[in-house]
Amino acid sequence: PGCIHVCLGSYTLHNKIWQQELDYRTWISPPYDPKADLEHFFAKNINDFKAINYRDLGAMIVKQHGVYYYDLTGGYFHDRDIMDNIAYGYKTYQSSISKESYLKPDVTVIVDEESCYWISEDYNVIGAINRCLWAMDDSLYLSGVPFDIYFIDDLIKYPELKDYKVYIFLNTFFMRKNE
Repeated sequence: PGCIHVCLGSYTLHNKIWQQELDYRTWISPPYDPKADLEHFFAKNINDFKAINYRDLGAMIVKQHGVYYYDLTGGYFHDRDIMDNIAYGYKTYQSSISKESYLKPDVTVIVDEESCYWISEDYNVIGAINRCLWAMDDSLYLSGVPFDIYFIDDLIKYPELKDYKVYIFLNTFFMRKNE
């Protein structure tokens, strides 16, 4: 939970900046629902908060994209340690974002926005497939293996995307001849 579920590589290719919302749930604003841990990150203490904040902020720095914090109920971040950590993250972001990123992963994930429509017209099936994609995405982030993620259309249009050692076609259930 709490991972970035967008095609950051495609945004970069098209000179767009993704703004990732960091809306972590924390111990400050109960009640705590253990079932929610499966869908949303829940920081049980400041160390949990720092770990997830550094992970997501670091990913956005390396990929040269943006972040913003959203306090869902006006109470999740109402803590001096949390605010100090956000301020530290902001300073780190500001001093790092203009520097060129030299990370060139060997792995890329290819996703297709339209494939799900070829599986079923049933919204519940499409929702289930979407949750499966998020689970795979989460697993990749948790693996520690650096990877890029692109739309399949970009793989076809941009020859520089042919230099990866590993391609993971995450949801290409339907492909046209040119794909």
